[in-house]
This record gives sequence, C-alpha cells and structure tokens, in this order.
Amino acid sequence: MCYTSMFGQKQLFTEVQFEKPSVFVGEPLELSVSVYTATWFTKGVSPGNVKVNGAFTVYFRSLSTSKEVDGQLYSGVKLFFNVFPYEAKDLVFPSLEFSVETPDIGDYKGKKRKIRTRERVIKVKDVPQGVSKNNWLVSTSVSVYDQWKGNLKKVKVGDVLERSIRLNVSGTVSEFIPVVVWDSIAHVSIYPKRAVLKNNQTKTAISASRVEGVRYLFEREGSIVIPEIIVHWWHPRHKKLYKKTLKSHIINVLSNPNLGMLETARASLDKNSEDSLESSEDFLILGMRPIKFILFLFSFLIAVVFLVFTGANLFKKYIRAREVYRNSEGYYFKMFMRSLGSRTSTDSVNKCYAWLGRLNLKTPTVSYFFQEYGTLQNENNSMDIQNCMNDEFEILIPIKEWKKARKRYFDKKYKPKKPELKSLNP
Repeated sequence: MCYTSMFGQKQLFTEVQFEKPSVFVGEPLELSVSVYTATWFTKGVSPGNVKVNGAFTVYFRSLSTSKEVDGQLYSGVKLFFNVFPYEAKDLVFPSLEFSVETPDIGDYKGKKRKIRTRERVIKVKDVPQGVSKNNWLVSTSVSVYDQWKGNLKKVKVGDVLERSIRLNVSGTVSEFIPVVVWDSIAHVSIYPKRAVLKNNQTKTAISASRVEGVRYLFEREGSIVIPEIIVHWWHPRHKKLYKKTLKSHIINVLSNPNLGMLETARASLDKNSEDSLESSEDFLILGMRPIKFILFLFSFLIAVVFLVFTGANLFKKYIRAREVYRNSEGYYFKMFMRSLGSRTSTDSVNKCYAWLGRLNLKTPTVSYFFQEYGTLQNENNSMDIQNCMNDEFEILIPIKEWKKARKRYFDKKYKPKKPELKSLNP
C-alpha cells in the first residue's frame, strides 16, 4: 500500500509518498517527494539539504516522471530518499520548499516560483520484545567473517594474537551496526582496537561496513577457549530475525621459560591501548589535535608572512637591479650588437652612438673609438674608418671588431699604473 499526500494548486503541486506508515528503529523508510507542473521545468529541481530530527537522511537520485490529474497531464521530478530513525518516537518528515522555474500555460518563458510539501508524521516502533537493543540491526543482508594474525596452533605464554571481525551490511548506515562485544577470558588480557566504519552509496542502494579489531595476550599455559560471536539482524521485508555465528576456537597455550617476554608484551599493549583511546576520544581537526592544529596554523601563517615579505623585498631588488642594468654601458652595447644582427641601418647607428655616449671618450665618435682602440688600420687591414658607414648609414664594421675594440678599451682603462721608481742616494 502506498501512502500519498498531495499539496498545491493548478499550476504546481507536490506529492509525498512512502510505502508504510510505521517502521522500527533503524529500519529504512523509502520515501519519494515529487514536484509537478502543468507545463515543464526550465531549470533543475534540487532538494537542498534535507534534515530530519531523530533520523539519518540519505538522498539517492531524481527521476523525471509525469502524472495525469483530472484529465490534465503534469510533468514532474521525483526525488528519492531513505530515512533511518534512531529514536523510538514519532518522526516528522518536514515541509520542504522548492524554488523552481516553469512557464505559464500557453507561454514558453520560465518564471521563478516557490512550492512547499506538507510535513508527514511517521510512526517509529521500538525494538521487539526479547531482542537486545545493543544487538539490534535492521538489514536485508549481512555477511560476517574474521581474520587472525598469528599461528593459532603454536601459541606460548607472552604471545599475542590479533583478530579482526568485518561486518558487511546492506540497506543501512554504519552508525547502526552494533559494536562487537569481546567476552572476558580467564588468563587472557584483551585489548580492543578502534573500529573502522564506512558507508557505501549508489544511486539506488546503500550499504555499510564495520571492522572491529582485538589483540589477545596469553598469560598462562593451558587450554584456552575463545568464545563464539553471534550477530543478529532483522530482515524488514521477511519480518524475521536472522543470525550468523563465528565459531569458537580452542587454543593450547604452551609454557615459555622467558617470562620477561610477557611483561614486555603487556607494557607495549597497554601503551598502544592508551594511545588508541586518546586518539579516538580527542576532537581532531584535519587529523590533528586542536593544540597541534593551532600550532601548525600559526607556523603556517608565519611562513606565509615571511615568504610574502621576502618575496616583496626580492622583487624590489630585482626592479632596482634591472633599472641599473638598463642604464649601464653593457646593456647599451648588447642592444647595439643585436641591432647589427638585425641589419636595420638607422636603428644600428642610433644604438651605436647611444652606447658610445656611455664610454668615457674624448670624442664619442666611431672614428675616434677605432683610432684609439681598434685594429682596423694596421698593416693587415687598411679599411678607412671614415668610410665604415656608407651613404645609407649602414655600419660595415664586423661585430667581432667591435668586441675586440671594446675589450681593448677596458683593458687600457683598468690597467694598473706602474709605480714610479725613485733614485736612491747612497
């Protein structure tokens, strides 16, 4: 039987549907919320953040649909949810407000509109009589298996065996999977590990897993019985209680002449257990305790400020150094050499005299520069400096001759002066 609630007007209306009026604590209620329009939606319909007091709510997917009411065909969007109540009291699925865009009848341009659903009350039943609340689990399928780390057939006093139990549960969330209760065992110390929970969701279903771990420290030789573990669950469709049993184990513990090994193992397990308890109880931020996170954040901010300040100073130094370099003789000579390579005559002449102006020359001309420092007028090369520029002002002097002359200029400029020799009177 389907329980339906319709609410709205001629242009828009909503519909809330669910299959049964009551559920047990932890039992999922499959519920759908639909929004219909007499025309069509020009924008997607989103459920937003749906919260239900006293329950976990899981949104699955949306689906396009249609519905005929009084001979009028409506287009709609259906949204699917699962609601998992965790308290044995009436549950109120709240009124939801949707902001949609849909055109008027006979028009094509979408208009913004708002439509609400009616809230619905769901009856939540307590755990059936005769069933422990601590072991209560609602699921359509449960698998349980355990793994051991260590050789169960070769155990001596002071040895540690590690056991993990994994529960894979369909149709529920991990928060509802009961904690495994480890029974006390004579002459064995038990050290539980922190549980690992995980939820898995698809577009149509949800499942969960819980992994519990424990370490057994054997303190006396003899025959030790590790008791069986029973997992119960209620199947909501079959309306029946099922169980699965992890069988018991008998372990023959041998003597160990090295009794110091027992105390060492006990001290190590006690410390690990305390660390695990602290890590499970502390409030963590990004995997860190609050004080550690604050120190990390403070150090991070200091590092950021330092990097910004250092980067700003380096950038200023770079700007200053670039300005100095672009006003230097080396920069102007470099630009002059590039212009010779590009063979742009007028540009080369301008850059040539701009560079010569940075040199400490008596007469900043090409003729004077090569007469003083060049090698073009020696016996091997009789090129006339005055004719080194043709009628189109193209500089004909090879680049390598410019570099040689520039080197000779600096060699003479910075050549150390020889000290004057003074005569010595006997």
